[in-house]
Amino acid sequence: MASDCQKLSAVEFVRAACEGKIPGGLVHLFKSLETDLGRDLFCLANAIGALEPLSFTRPGAGELVQVYDKTIVVAAATLNADGTVKPRDGKLIQMCAPDGKVLVVKTLRAAPVDLTATLFGNIAMKRLAVMGFSEGFCPAGEPADGDDLGTFQNIEHVLLPPKAGFDVYARNNSVFGPATFSIHAEMWETC
Repeated sequence: MASDCQKLSAVEFVRAACEGKIPGGLVHLFKSLETDLGRDLFCLANAIGALEPLSFTRPGAGELVQVYDKTIVVAAATLNADGTVKPRDGKLIQMCAPDGKVLVVKTLRAAPVDLTATLFGNIAMKRLAVMGFSEGFCPAGEPADGDDLGTFQNIEHVLLPPKAGFDVYARNNSVFGPATFSIHAEMWETC
């Protein structure tokens, strides 16, 4: 039985994938599913999530990891005619999955850099072209109810379907001066 289960080499896998073929080692492995034990093992693997693409949790061979770091200064907020604060926004990053691929965002961390950003800043995630998503990208967690200044909720492990995307903005609510924000992101595209 051990001789039937041969390890698939990375070279064979990459060559076959580049040619649009299924590697021979996988074809041999799939043939073992024709037995009751094979089907049971397949169902068990599926039930525990073992059949999910590994490239959704880590980059696969040949998938480039993009690391993005940026610091911006957002101008001071202004006052409306009625005396209410009109915050100023600055775009930190634009996330966009290409056509036919999933964008895996492993890490997306926006943070205040100075005291003004810490006390009077927040992050807004706005829709760019999120197919099947709401108007605003709304991560789970503490909802914004108007007192979210100084709260910097960050997200990890976002899977954006093809052609979907959103923008991340830093928002300065202080009328007394500019605020500095930074962002760090790690992501890759996968099939």
